[in-house]
Amino acid sequence: MYIEVGRLFEPNINPRSIEESFNNAGAESWELVNIIDINRGSGRTSEILAIFKRPY
Repeated sequence: MYIEVGRLFEPNINPRSIEESFNNAGAESWELVNIIDINRGSGRTSEILAIFKRPY
Protein backbone atom coordinates (compact mmCIF):
# COMPACT_ATOMS: atom_id res chain seq x y z
CA MET A 1 0.00 0.00 0.00
CA TYR A 2 1.48 3.36 -1.04
CA ILE A 3 0.73 6.51 0.94
CA GLU A 4 1.69 9.76 -0.76
CA VAL A 5 3.09 12.29 1.69
CA GLY A 6 2.90 15.38 -0.52
CA ARG A 7 5.15 18.37 -0.82
CA LEU A 8 7.75 19.58 1.62
CA PHE A 9 5.70 22.45 3.02
CA GLU A 10 2.28 21.03 2.14
CA PRO A 11 2.06 17.48 3.52
CA ASN A 12 -1.25 15.78 2.83
CA ILE A 13 -1.13 12.91 5.29
CA ASN A 14 -4.43 12.16 6.98
CA PRO A 15 -3.67 9.89 9.97
CA ARG A 16 -7.32 8.86 10.34
CA SER A 17 -7.49 7.83 6.70
CA ILE A 18 -4.30 5.80 7.05
CA GLU A 19 -5.60 4.14 10.21
CA GLU A 20 -8.88 3.31 8.46
CA SER A 21 -7.01 1.79 5.49
CA PHE A 22 -4.85 -0.32 7.80
CA ASN A 23 -7.90 -1.45 9.80
CA ASN A 24 -9.73 -2.39 6.59
CA ALA A 25 -6.73 -4.46 5.48
CA GLY A 26 -6.68 -6.14 8.91
CA ALA A 27 -10.37 -6.96 8.61
CA GLU A 28 -9.52 -8.79 5.37
CA SER A 29 -6.88 -10.88 7.23
CA TRP A 30 -3.86 -8.84 6.11
CA GLU A 31 -1.10 -8.27 8.69
CA LEU A 32 1.16 -5.22 8.63
CA VAL A 33 4.77 -6.42 8.34
CA ASN A 34 6.80 -3.27 7.79
CA ILE A 35 6.62 0.40 6.85
CA ILE A 36 9.30 1.97 4.65
CA ASP A 37 9.67 5.67 3.90
CA ILE A 38 10.66 6.53 0.34
CA ASN A 39 12.94 9.55 0.16
CA ARG A 40 13.27 12.15 -2.58
CA GLY A 41 15.93 14.84 -2.66
CA SER A 42 17.70 15.80 0.56
CA GLY A 43 16.16 12.86 2.41
CA ARG A 44 12.61 14.25 2.35
CA THR A 45 9.96 11.55 2.70
CA SER A 46 7.69 11.62 -0.35
CA GLU A 47 5.87 8.32 0.07
CA ILE A 48 5.34 5.66 2.67
CA LEU A 49 5.22 2.01 1.64
CA ALA A 50 3.26 -0.27 3.96
CA ILE A 51 3.98 -3.97 3.46
CA PHE A 52 1.29 -6.47 4.41
CA LYS A 53 1.12 -10.27 4.37
CA ARG A 54 -1.61 -12.82 4.72
CA PRO A 55 -1.04 -15.58 7.26
CA TYR A 56 -1.16 -19.15 6.00
